[in-house]
Amino acid sequence: MLKLEGTDIFPHSFVNKNTIDYKGLIPANKYFLNVNKEDYLKMIENKKGIWSIKDNCLNYLQKDLDILYDAMIMFAQTIWHEYGVNLRQRKTISGLALLIYQSNYLYKSKCKIPLVQGGIEKYFRSAYYGGSVNIAAHQCKKGFIYDMNSQYPNAMLLNLPVGDNLRLMSISKDKLKDCFGIVYAEIQSPKWVDLRIPLLPRRFPNGKIEIPHNSKWTDWYSSEELLNCIKYGYKINPKLAINMDKGQPFNDYVNELYDTKTTSH
Repeated sequence: MLKLEGTDIFPHSFVNKNTIDYKGLIPANKYFLNVNKEDYLKMIENKKGIWSIKDNCLNYLQKDLDILYDAMIMFAQTIWHEYGVNLRQRKTISGLALLIYQSNYLYKSKCKIPLVQGGIEKYFRSAYYGGSVNIAAHQCKKGFIYDMNSQYPNAMLLNLPVGDNLRLMSISKDKLKDCFGIVYAEIQSPKWVDLRIPLLPRRFPNGKIEIPHNSKWTDWYSSEELLNCIKYGYKINPKLAINMDKGQPFNDYVNELYDTKTTSH
């Protein structure tokens, strides 16, 4: 394995279409990012002969590739040592994460993750929206900045639907709190004066998604999402529910990998 060493410092701001074939003296210190005078003079002393953009670009890129190769080898060795998984079995980091979970944590969790197929699959797909990012154009004259991380892994620690015991049932408003699964409900969203930033997305037949104020519609949603929206003034009138068992299939996976992340250097 190659010895890991940093790339040479490089005058990125010096390179443009007019200097791409430059050969001559080393460019001035101002073209090097975060290089102090002492390091710049030392570099001049070590460089012999004509300084060429082409030669230095190729050398810089070669070292970048060498470092990347070494990092991948080290990562592959770590994954094999810790989880018994061959990095080359997957082409993406998400695929690798799934393989690590399946081979190391799924059985240990004692939870069966349901594979929903057939006629009810469309209802589950309708209830799923994924993450949504909204830009709220509101002025803030004084505020605080909070750094939040790992929100998706944190959500994975909550109760999630598990098992094959799916139960389709009619449901009344007072029974929503006893349901766990997806719910077909009539929704009335609050007015802007009652809730400045709405929470619940709405999907139209053409696939367009919006998160409206003061609107009324019916659709499938997670029971937990509907219960949360009630706290903020949404009126929910449930009609049907597909009830499921609760479980926490990802707890060991998330907690152990998060500990690894926080203690790594």
